[in-house]
This record gives sequence, structure tokens and C-alpha cells, in this order.
Amino acid sequence: MPARSSQHPAPLRPTARARAPFLASALLPILLAILLAAPRAAPAADANQAAATAAPFSLAMPLTCDYGHNCFIQNYFDTDPGKDFHDFACGTLSYDGHTGTDFYVLPAIYRRGVPVLAAADGVVRAVRDDMPDVNVRISGAAVKGREAGNAVAVRHPGGWETRYNHLRRGSVTVHPGDRVRAGQVLGLVGLSGQTEFPHLELIVERDAVPVCPFTGLDGSTGCNAPGAAPLWDAETARTVRYIATAAIGAGFEDRAFEATDARTGFTDKPEFQPSAEAVVFWATMIGVRKGDVEELTLRAPDGTVIAHQRNVVERNQVRRMRLIGRRLPEGGHWPAGEYVGEYAVLRGADPTPAATIRAGALMR
Repeated sequence: MPARSSQHPAPLRPTARARAPFLASALLPILLAILLAAPRAAPAADANQAAATAAPFSLAMPLTCDYGHNCFIQNYFDTDPGKDFHDFACGTLSYDGHTGTDFYVLPAIYRRGVPVLAAADGVVRAVRDDMPDVNVRISGAAVKGREAGNAVAVRHPGGWETRYNHLRRGSVTVHPGDRVRAGQVLGLVGLSGQTEFPHLELIVERDAVPVCPFTGLDGSTGCNAPGAAPLWDAETARTVRYIATAAIGAGFEDRAFEATDARTGFTDKPEFQPSAEAVVFWATMIGVRKGDVEELTLRAPDGTVIAHQRNVVERNQVRRMRLIGRRLPEGGHWPAGEYVGEYAVLRGADPTPAATIRAGALMR
């Protein structure tokens, strides 16, 4: 805007010759007021800020599953800034320095293939799709520098980025530079990179700084409640409710086996032969706490208890797996029918279990 020029006072009754300068002098303040009141074109940064204010960044569900039934959040973002750790609800479902949100999927749907979805509109920055799907504890594979495994990184307006880690090899459907829409399939949940179980790790960042989707940029939270401005859209926020303790998997095996076998989700035999080496029931829980009482029971087809355990949990554990079973007596055979395993976690004086799970296997 040009600088306002100085003006000498005009006569109260100007002559005809002096009227035009007088009008210009008299109207100038009015014109300046109009110009100051008129809207100005916003710079690009202001426009971006206005757009962000009008449409705040939000996240949709990043995978296709029935949350709370066949998929769960096992590890949340660590919201403790110090050497300790806790999730946004002040619970123990995290670990020190964890900056992602881990969606665990049950073995049955993992084997079928669980689509991973873009959580927001954006442009693909990078992809990786050539790492094998193996339990890193079993394989001992060197993954330094590639801990995320097969992954897709998507940039969003306003300095946001989302990353989708541990995807199945050969499943990635997008390429760098592709524009994607929220809900578009990016790949399948896998077991690649630094991981011991099939899951999707969702990473959210703003200007390269990790952000917890349950607290948003505010970062503050009260126990058992999300922050003031979580990033999830309304529907997803209702879906991904906080589950402190849950049974996330159970199955049977007809032989002795390592717990790591079941963690990968490949040991679940719904049918047995009468000559099977053993009948083994396994179950996995998340969010068990010190002092919890866990009870495992294995029943024969006639309802007889053939194995039973009752243990006191000695420490908090994000994930805990337990086994119970019976070996086949020498020269014997298993009676036909359904064998049933049950696992329950009892907490404090409450007679209602904090979580339970049940599975069956048929002896032919």
C-alpha cells in the first residue's frame, strides 16, 4: 500500500479552482479506510494454515478387520517422555521409545490376507516390498536399517506423513509419486522386518516429529481417555476403543512345540488323529498385570479335565503366551470327539474374568 502523503489544511469554503484538490484531500482518508478493511490475498503459508484450520488432518482405520475380535492394538505410542513408558491411557501396552501403533491380527485372517489401507489422502513418498515374512527371533535375519520391513510412506498436506510397516512381501500395490485416497489398499499385513508376530505398525509424523494418534498435537491426556484433539476421525475413534486386557489368540497343536511357533500364527490344528503325539492348547493375552491369576483348563470330549494350571502373574506383560497339554500314553490312543481348551485371567477380587478365550479341536 502506498505511503500516505502529507496534506495542508484546506479552506473551509474552497474556491472552484481549489475544489478538486480539496475533494482528493477529503476523500483520501475514506479511501484508505476502505482499502484497510478490504480482504487481502493470503500468502501461501497463510492459505495452508487456513486450509488446515478448515479441514484438520484426520486418520481413518488403516486396515480391514473386526477390531476387538480378530485384530487388536497390542502396542501403543509411548507417551512417557522419560525412561519409563506407558500408553496414552497410562496403561502398560507399550515399550520405551515406541513411536508407532501396532495392530495385531489373528492367525486365521492373517493367512487369508488383511488389506492395509491409506489412513488419509496423500502422495506416496517411498515403498519397499522385497523383504521376507519371517519371525526375526527365529530367523536371526539382519534387518539393521530396514527394521520397518516392507513399508509404504505417504505424505499429506500440512507437513504430515504416515508410514505403514511390516507389510507382506509382494503385496504392495502403489509406487512413489502415486496419489492415494483414504481407504485405498496399499498392501497386506505381513511379518517382515524387526517383528515377531504379524501386524501393521502405523507411524504418524508432523514435520518429522512422531505424533500419537490418540492424543494428537496437544499431546496431553488423562488416564483412560484420549487427548483433547485425537487424530482419528469420529468413526475410527469409536472403533479403536482402548482395550487394556484381551485374549488375542488360541489354538491347538498335536505335538510339543515352541511358543515362538504359535506367535507367528502358523500352529493351529483344528483336527487330530487318534495317534497324535500330544494334545496341546495354547492361548495368548495382551495386557496382563502383576498379581493377575491365570487359569488354563483342557477337557476331553466327555468333559473330563485332563490338564489344569493356575498361576499368579509375576510382572506386567504386554503379551503373554501360555501352553497346557497332555502326551499320549505309550500304546494308547485318544478318544474321538472335541477337546476344549479355556484360558481366563482373573484380576483382584472381581469374580468376572478380565479376559477369556476358548478353542476346540476335533479328534477323528
